[in-house]
Amino acid sequence: MVLYHDGCIDGFGAAWAAWKKFGARAEYFGVERGQSLPNLKDKEVYMLDFCYPLEVTKQLLKIVKLLTIIDHHISVEKSIKLAHKYVYDLKHSGAVLAWKYFHSRKKVPLLLKYVEDVDIWRLKLPYTMELGVSLRTYSQSFGVWHKLAKEWEKSKTRKKYIKEGINMVRYENDLVKHLLKAAERVVFCRKKTLAINAPVYLASQIGDAMRKKGFPLGIIWQKKGDKIVVSLRSTNKVDSAEVASHFGGGGHKKAAAFRLPINQKFPWKKVKK
Repeated sequence: MVLYHDGCIDGFGAAWAAWKKFGARAEYFGVERGQSLPNLKDKEVYMLDFCYPLEVTKQLLKIVKLLTIIDHHISVEKSIKLAHKYVYDLKHSGAVLAWKYFHSRKKVPLLLKYVEDVDIWRLKLPYTMELGVSLRTYSQSFGVWHKLAKEWEKSKTRKKYIKEGINMVRYENDLVKHLLKAAERVVFCRKKTLAINAPVYLASQIGDAMRKKGFPLGIIWQKKGDKIVVSLRSTNKVDSAEVASHFGGGGHKKAAAFRLPINQKFPWKKVKK
């Protein structure tokens, strides 16, 4: 059984790496925090780009045949290291770590290098934002990603996706600029910052714009089902993962998230400009 971080390009990239190894011999199940567990009794389980909290992980170890965790989220380091086998590395994304684990003798596909470049916000590869936004428009299907991976390896066929992304990035940048005008000034965890109701898939772009405006911590929230998903983006001065952990969430030092019941008050207060 392969469990992977659902709703996340990096998480699906990790699942695709596993699929390239196991194919139809494994089951693939996207998971999120707070979601009920699938039946894992007596199964060999791989957790990719995701890990349950400490107590849940301890319970899992009592029922599974073998637990392997491949993750890079600092907030769940202790849980990761409880597994029978684990890979934990802050310098790489979940997708790249999974590929290196399952295909140690093969080079990392360019597709996954780009996934990593955006996921950990390194942004070092050429046209990384353009290719990243183009990738988000394609189905998270193993067959689709297999085709994309082949075409991204060749500069000639990769140009098609770069061209797709150029206009998308320009639109996203303009959208972020207009969305920021609706941001509210708030105090959160004793810090003055901005909070905005916006699509979470734009959280990194919006958070980056907030940082450039001089805010050490940015809040991007969105209703999802019966929950409020809160994404945090920060500078080196604030540990987003630590902040999120106070609300049952987690993530990375400069990018993290947590969820709130839809009827719960926000843990930040509006302030006058």
